[in-house]
Amino acid sequence: MPKIITQSIIKGIGAGIAMLAVFFLVVTFISGWAFTLSQFFAYWYFIVGLAVGFGIQIGLYSYLKQAVSHDGTPKAVIAISGTTSTAAIDLLLRALSRKHPSCVRCYRIYKHHWPISGRTFLGRDCL
Repeated sequence: MPKIITQSIIKGIGAGIAMLAVFFLVVTFISGWAFTLSQFFAYWYFIVGLAVGFGIQIGLYSYLKQAVSHDGTPKAVIAISGTTSTAAIDLLLRALSRKHPSCVRCYRIYKHHWPISGRTFLGRDCL
């Protein structure tokens, strides 16, 4: 297997594991270990799916970045990837906050730091 692909796979796996670690650290810090475990077991398919998707995205980004630097392909390809991921995260946080009200707090923090779609969420002011 070429070196670029191996490095990209390692970075993707590391990013997925890092995302799971951040989830456990942040939720444990905010709500405690028991709540973290209950939420993980209740929504493991969302959380693991998000971590796997993030790992794949980082792996692909790493591969594209290395391929572009060696190939001379335009760098706009990488910029489009970042825009797509921002939109995907925004949609995911909206969907999770509808299903689980405590996620609204996370969405408010996210929206405060990265305002994408105005000041309202689900038809009401949330900031």
